[in-house]
Amino acid sequence: MRKTWIYLLSVAIIGIVCASVLLPGIKMISHFSEGFTAGYNAGVKGEPKATPTELEVPINMTFTPTGQTYFQPNDSIVFANGEKLPILIDSVAVLAPQKNVPSFWQWLIIIAYPIEIILLIPLIWTFIKFIINISRQDIFIRKNAKLLRKFSYILLIITIFEILTGIGHESIFHALSLSMQGYSIDANWSFPWSDLLLSAIGLLMAEIWMLGIKIREDQELTI
Repeated sequence: MRKTWIYLLSVAIIGIVCASVLLPGIKMISHFSEGFTAGYNAGVKGEPKATPTELEVPINMTFTPTGQTYFQPNDSIVFANGEKLPILIDSVAVLAPQKNVPSFWQWLIIIAYPIEIILLIPLIWTFIKFIINISRQDIFIRKNAKLLRKFSYILLIITIFEILTGIGHESIFHALSLSMQGYSIDANWSFPWSDLLLSAIGLLMAEIWMLGIKIREDQELTI
């Protein structure tokens, strides 16, 4: 029963880490594919095609209603049956002209995300080896402490790239100087507190693990 619980917790940890890294990319790819499909369909229908200088970059943003906007929204949605209801904008992807997007931050985001995906492979493999050792009853050994430390360092590196990506989105947002009446607008990204906390806990556990092993070895030598 204990082994089953360990396996379930391990799968949950791997799932949480993967989701925190993959979901933002999936969202970005989704916005890009929607924009590409719309542009392609426009070209098929004979509408003017976009030239390279007219390419657009999706920028995720969050909208917070200010003042009377929350109680008296200016925007509305019309359903197929003609019913019209007021709406509050929460988050959207704004298609900004590529020429207005700082190339440095744009390339940083493009490069950083694939690196995060690649680092997921050694991260998951390291954690799996750690769990395999535990399942074999090889628990309080130096190898496990080193695996915990390696896992934490890789996760910390991924977290740093996530932060750099977020800073890139924030910088692009400020460079565009966008505003909307009745709303305050911010770049739509969240600081990866969970990954940072998990990596810190992993490093702490690795040091405690190593300290416990050292104390046991000292006691064995004393005996």
